[in-house]
Amino acid sequence: MNFPSNETRAIYGPIILGRCTDRCGGWQTYFSNISFINVLVRGKFRWAYDGLYYDEDGTLSGQSDSIIMAPDGLTNTSLTCTTVPDFENAIQCLRSQGAWLRFSFREILERSLGRLFIYDDMNSSTIVPWLREQLTYPNGYLTVLKANQSYTLVFETSIVRIFYRFIF
Repeated sequence: MNFPSNETRAIYGPIILGRCTDRCGGWQTYFSNISFINVLVRGKFRWAYDGLYYDEDGTLSGQSDSIIMAPDGLTNTSLTCTTVPDFENAIQCLRSQGAWLRFSFREILERSLGRLFIYDDMNSSTIVPWLREQLTYPNGYLTVLKANQSYTLVFETSIVRIFYRFIF
């Protein structure tokens, strides 16, 4: 890939014209056996949950068997993640330290319940907006969570009760 300008990125998150042009994505994409020639910035995440990039062999970031993602209030506190120098705004976490997963919380109601506040056991937090048009599922919340962790989800708008059990 050849992107010699500071204004261009070799890797940019997905859009679907006419359906989703902002805050789409969140997919895990696998990278291996790639090379960059004359590329100043390899990638940029447009928002906190734009994607998960799995670097299988280290050709994307220099560290094999790792996940590259945008930082947020939960991932920033992970002691096992480091910044990625060839990306504009990314952190990298070794898969040996745990898996990171795309989590879509949807089909609760067809209307927004306001922002979703997520807290982990270390009292770190992130705020996830309700999105009308996502890439996969309309009307819901999309985030990235680490597997085998406990989270508390609190909606901005009070509702009677929602029971939701999920297993990664």
